[in-house]
Order: sequence, then C-alpha cells, then structure tokens
Amino acid sequence: MSEQINKVLASTAQAFSTAEQAQARANIDAQKSISYSYSGDTITAIDGSAVGNPTAMFTGAYANNCISGNGTSGSPLGISSRILFTDTDSSAEYGPLGVQMSASPYTSTHYRVGGWNIYSTGNATHHRSVGASCSGIEINWDTNYYVMRLSASGIETKDAWFPSRHCAWYNYNGAQQSAYDGKTSTWNDHELTFENSASGAARKVDIDSIDRWNSYSSNQAGWNESGNSLSTGFGGNQVTAASQYNDGAGNWACRTVKMSGLPDQDLYGFQAKPQGTGTAYLINKAGAFIQYQSNYFCYLYRRTGSDTEDLDTSFYPTGLTTNARIDFVNLCSARTANIKTDTFHGTTSTVNPGQSATMWYIATAGYWTDGSNPVPV
Repeated sequence: MSEQINKVLASTAQAFSTAEQAQARANIDAQKSISYSYSGDTITAIDGSAVGNPTAMFTGAYANNCISGNGTSGSPLGISSRILFTDTDSSAEYGPLGVQMSASPYTSTHYRVGGWNIYSTGNATHHRSVGASCSGIEINWDTNYYVMRLSASGIETKDAWFPSRHCAWYNYNGAQQSAYDGKTSTWNDHELTFENSASGAARKVDIDSIDRWNSYSSNQAGWNESGNSLSTGFGGNQVTAASQYNDGAGNWACRTVKMSGLPDQDLYGFQAKPQGTGTAYLINKAGAFIQYQSNYFCYLYRRTGSDTEDLDTSFYPTGLTTNARIDFVNLCSARTANIKTDTFHGTTSTVNPGQSATMWYIATAGYWTDGSNPVPV
C-alpha cells in the first residue's frame, strides 16, 4: 500500500498539524495540555491568556451569630463562641460559660458553670424559681413569700404572707418552728422548748420531766389511791376496797372506803342534782333539794293619774311554803292604791301617795292578811 497511516509513536518525535492534534485527542478522549503563568503563588495566565486577581474578586462571606470569620485567608470561617437561636418570643444561647433559654420575657432557664436556675412567672414583680449551686438548692415562690433552702448546713423554709409569717429550720443542732403570733418550738439534742415570745412564757420537756411523768402514769413506785381524806393523792393509807350504794329512800348516796392503817370511811353525796332553774336550794333531812324562797318582798307602786286603783292578789308572790312579808310603798304623786287581801282577812289597806303598808302571809292558813295600818314613808 502506498497510503501512509498516521499513528502516534512513542519512540520518536512526530509533527502534526493543529487539526491533526485535535483529531487525535478526540479519538482517544484526551485533554489538551494547559500551561500556567505564575507570579509567586498566584496564577497570572493560562495558556498565555491573562487572568484576573482572585483576591480582588472574593471579599468575604456574611455570617450570623453562630459562625465566626468571613472566609478569607485573613479571617477563616469557624464556630462562634456565642451561639444564639431566636424567634418571635423565645431564644436559646450557648456559650463557654453555659446555656440560657427564654420562652417569654419572664420565663427562662440557665445552666452555667457553678449552678443552674429555672425562673417562671407572669410579670416582673412575682416569680417562681428553682435554683441550685454548690452551696445548695432554693425553691422560691412569689418573690420570697414562700421560700425553701436546702444546703449542707440544713433546711430552711419561710412563709412571709401576712398574717401567716411562719418559718422553720432544721440543721445538725436541732430544729425550730415559729409562727406569726410569737409562738415558737425549739428542739435540740436534750430538750424540747415551747415558747411564746409575745408573753415571755416558756415550757421545756426533757428526759427528767418525761421520767417523772412516766413514773406517775405507770405507778412505778407501787402507789395506789390514798383513802386518807387529808392525803394529797398517792401514798400512804392505800385503799384496799371501796363500794358505793344508796342510803335509804332519800337522795343520799354513800361510798365506803376501806384502807390500811385507818378505820373505814363513809363519804356521803347526792344521787341526783337539783332540778329546775332556781339559783339557790335548801337540803332536807332526806337529802332532797328544796328551792330557796325569800320570806321578805317589797312592792314599789308607781302610776300616773289621780284615780284610786285596786290591787288584788295578782301582785302577791305565789308558791310560798313559809311565812312571808311584803311591804307596799306608794311612790305616786296623786294616785291612791287600795290593797286587798286574797280572802279579805284582816283590814284592807288604802295607801295614799307617800305611804306604805305591810302584808303578812300565814303559811299554815294559806292566805295574806293586813298586819299594820298605812304609815308615812
């Protein structure tokens, strides 16, 4: 064959036209070699064609609160030391010292080096919070009105609302509770004290007083009730037997007590209490209660007008069982009174203004009688 086949040789140099070189690259899917021109580390031309200044073309990137730097060689991109996320009414911030989150102007949570705090309320005056640190924990309600503090030294609670104002504390020395009215109870390793600081009165409970009370209640000394009426309580002349019974058909009751060292004793009392509404009673030989009745009465007569008035038995005391006397005194300025007896025994007295008269009740006869004439007062 006389036609030459052009092939790319690797053993010797060859000369191809630009079109042939392009065809060869296309046949084998190869890229043309590129030449670069430099000025230091900066490319100034590619295959003889000049290029622009890359530094002058890139001036930096804009970043939010979470990114630092602008992306240039002098300010590389990085994570900001303060990362902040926000929306309409809440935010969250992260920094080297801790985390802070807020859901509204008065509700927030803090986690920081050394402690944490949760704060929540509806306004700037009253709040509710829980906080903790290496020193302890505090629970606070409504700006120190209700507070509880827990620490290594103890527990303290406080109610500052008026009129409550109660407080209590507990620690290794004991406990104390106080009320707004000045009453306090204090407990320590050896006694319990109740005190009213307003009056200054105080009472203590300790081991000695408890032992003393126990000895009385458990009868550790073996004492029984004393039958001696002159005794102060427990001790000598111990009761060995006792019985109570009704004495006869009256109102008397008797308790017989037998004791050591003394004769039997009979103690008398009443089976029933007085009946009725009387303020004073007498006792008959059967022990019955008899309502006390006064044997003297005084009737002060005072009327207007000038007519004579008849006073019958309606103004006399009733239910009398003993002899009695009533003095009638006319204090009128012009009216005369005609005093009548119940059965008209004796003389009926006419008592003018300024005079008095005496009437007598005869219990055995059951009637009133006039015992004297009217006399001046």
